Amino acid sequence: MKRLLIALGCLTVPVSLFPFPGLSAQKRAITIDDYLALKSVGNPQLSPDGKWVAYTVTEQSLKDNRGITRIWLADVASGAVRQLTAGPGSDRQPRWSPDGRTVAFVSTRENGAQLWVLPIAGGEARRVTSLADGVFDPLWLPDGTGLIVTSDIKWPAQQEIDRATTTSRPTRASGPVSCGGTGTTGAPASASTCSPSRSPTAAPGT
Repeated sequence: MKRLLIALGCLTVPVSLFPFPGLSAQKRAITIDDYLALKSVGNPQLSPDGKWVAYTVTEQSLKDNRGITRIWLADVASGAVRQLTAGPGSDRQPRWSPDGRTVAFVSTRENGAQLWVLPIAGGEARRVTSLADGVFDPLWLPDGTGLIVTSDIKWPAQQEIDRATTTSRPTRASGPVSCGGTGTTGAPASASTCSPSRSPTAAPGT
């Protein structure tokens, strides 16, 4: 019993009596200003030659009530870093060209989220898309001659198929989209006439 009491007594000794560095370093609780001052780093992209890393740094803006993201560049050998993008809006999703000379990225600096390219050796960024609904997830072609992007298409509330099959109230079509091939009904669909089908149907053989 005496051993147990001695052990419990040791556990209740105030930590402040021991000079452990770091245990008493924090003297106040974190505030909203502390949180807003924190920067988050993400989306690291290694260059094809392995010498550089393009990544994003996001800072919170209380004035704008949003996060602002910029693209930075780090030298792998020396650890030196420099800011690669600036200006209005945010810049994200950096992607290296196959030859390592250009970085493509998505920026909201002009006309919503559009695709931009920037030569690493110097020069101004250039916008290469103007899609009404914006773009994301850029992907370079293997030969570096172009990029593939994704864009969410907002279909009109009333499609041709609705007007042809109903005379009451307009309905919204939903389901898989078939374009440039064989649609879910078996009829050929072209890029100019493709529309979402009403419900998914299994492909033959599935």
